[in-house]
Amino acid sequence: MKKHLFLICPTDNLEVIINRTFKEDNYYFTSLANTIMFDVDQVGLLTSFIETKQISEVTFILSDDNKIIEEALFCKDYTDNKFLKKFYLYIKTQNKRFRFLTEKQNPISTISSYYLNDKVKKLTNELSSLWFSHKITVNAKIYKRKKNRFYKTSFDTFYRDYFYLN
Repeated sequence: MKKHLFLICPTDNLEVIINRTFKEDNYYFTSLANTIMFDVDQVGLLTSFIETKQISEVTFILSDDNKIIEEALFCKDYTDNKFLKKFYLYIKTQNKRFRFLTEKQNPISTISSYYLNDKVKKLTNELSSLWFSHKITVNAKIYKRKKNRFYKTSFDTFYRDYFYLN
């Protein structure tokens, strides 16, 4: 049976839905809004777990109503947490870009997609030197609660990786 590691936010409460949708050997690593940093300790922990459990797929997931991202967008703040302050600043910066370049009403899915795609790139890069890296797929999904479905993250053209203004 396929072994799958999901990196999720505990505020999304998606474990039951994931287990119902992805009928595999599922494992979870949680961090608020998937704010996992790929420092030496975290990468060591993840690679050891992936190798030991023979994980073949790693998926980052956030819901389209993620509470941490909503709080970052709508000016609520965890003033006592330096790490979340840095994350909130990142989300607010992305929201300014979003608002400048589009008239869409709800930026959460788009900003989450960009954020998760960046996480996929970083983790793929970290895993690339491992002897088993060719056996691992790293991807990201957004869970849309109203539709009760998981969607691949999108690559919206207004972000700096895909669109440049001269």
